[in-house]
Amino acid sequence: MRNNAHHINAMKIERHTDAQLIISDVPWAIGIAICGWIVGLIGWAMFAFSAGDTAKGLMLTLVAIGVGVIACFAVRRIDIILDRGRNLFEIRRSTVFRRTRIQHALNHLARAEVETYADPRHPRRRYHRIALILDGGMDEGAHPLTDGYAHGHRAERTANSVATTINDWLAQDVDSEARRA
Repeated sequence: MRNNAHHINAMKIERHTDAQLIISDVPWAIGIAICGWIVGLIGWAMFAFSAGDTAKGLMLTLVAIGVGVIACFAVRRIDIILDRGRNLFEIRRSTVFRRTRIQHALNHLARAEVETYADPRHPRRRYHRIALILDGGMDEGAHPLTDGYAHGHRAERTANSVATTINDWLAQDVDSEARRA
């Protein structure tokens, strides 16, 4: 298990209609923090170069480049799209270098649930992530939206809120509402 591999605190509802539900997680805070680290390292390297310490300046520059490359792979945007009109649910994950798209029939999506993990070394500390449960098709089972778990009360509230929003949206009886109109 990877702790804090991805924070779910930033997940938000982008669009919520009877026909479509879009949830996204754009890790702005993590991206900005990493940019701050890179700028700080480059500044420190420039100071080292100006002081005549070429080896230290070169080492700091290489570390800054390494942090930047790692960040390009590690900072990941996630979009979840549930679309009744196309009977489709889609999970899009993207980094600077890579984009993946996983699609399933919406009628195979049974529910969303919050997976919780308790660390055996710290049993009172709980980690949470959201998983979509498929009850049909070749990929039947749980499909976590993130690779890792997030911890804290805010992460738990966000995960429960997003899972409840998805489940409520799936439970809507749109066809009977359209017939009544």
